[in-house]
Amino acid sequence: MTYESSATHPQGDWLSWARTPGFHPGKLAAVLAGFAIFPPLGVAAIGYFLWTSRRGDWRGAPVNAMRRGGCGHRHRGTGNQAFDAHRESVLNGLEAERQAFDAHRAEERRKRDQAAYDAFHAARTDTPKQD
Repeated sequence: MTYESSATHPQGDWLSWARTPGFHPGKLAAVLAGFAIFPPLGVAAIGYFLWTSRRGDWRGAPVNAMRRGGCGHRHRGTGNQAFDAHRESVLNGLEAERQAFDAHRAEERRKRDQAAYDAFHAARTDTPKQD
């Protein structure tokens, strides 16, 4: 396992080791220093490192894939081209079926709303106006 130093990091981010998931000696030093200075600070450091390891790297694929609206698994290949093509065709078919079902539900909703409006309009015009 290799660690990036601040000199080799492309953006010069000297805290990248703290945001990347996994073990790093700097994390251990930060937790120990936090406990030595002020114990709740050490607990906060542990919490931060656990939180970043669970959510993934803030610049990594899982978070960015979620921002794009996907789950991140659709764009990664397995290496087997036949399986990847089959999976893509199944996912495309499911997406087309979902869009057709959404259109069907919208049409059913429109018909139901039209029937409710027609019933309201008929009831309103059937009542005689009192002078």
